Amino acid sequence: MASKQDRIAEKARARKKARDRERHRVAASKRQHMSKTRDISVEEAAAWPLGECYVGDKWHEDGARVPAIFVRKHPSGRVMAASMDVDLAEQGIIELELWPLQTVNELNMKLAAMSQDTPLLVVPAELVVRIARVAYEHGVKEEYEQPEDWAKVELLFGDVTPGAGTPDVRAGRGGDSGAAASAPAAAEPEGLWGKLKARLGF
Repeated sequence: MASKQDRIAEKARARKKARDRERHRVAASKRQHMSKTRDISVEEAAAWPLGECYVGDKWHEDGARVPAIFVRKHPSGRVMAASMDVDLAEQGIIELELWPLQTVNELNMKLAAMSQDTPLLVVPAELVVRIARVAYEHGVKEEYEQPEDWAKVELLFGDVTPGAGTPDVRAGRGGDSGAAASAPAAAEPEGLWGKLKARLGF
């Protein structure tokens, strides 16, 4: 008959085995998730519908430095996003990350973490494209090295084209003329653009 100490030791070994099995299960799940995530290519995602896009709430200020996030979302829930740290004052695109994600919840967690530092606005994709392109061109003009993955971001933008209703975005320090992705004069936009301009005091 097993002693009390033997029984205690046996229970401890059983608990350890259970913990080891759980760790292996979690590790395997993470590996599987990462494998699926890597399978999402920018070329594939460029054909997906647009998701909600975001920009820091100070984007319209002179020389703003803000996050800008361009999102495409597959009907299955998979997401491909380009997250950019944009410096409109001088350096252009300081940092760029591509986020191939399996669920919208993963995107929401990243956005929640970012919004702790900078409030994010939901904006039309065209505005994010304009901000990113103006920043990139300004960074090149000022002879700052731009992220290698910029070509992939342009591919992800696809046929999204800022139009007459998209607000101008200026690069350069306050008082400088800077670079601008301007559009022909047009009637004041209505709907979402009008609300956005009214909110920001344009």
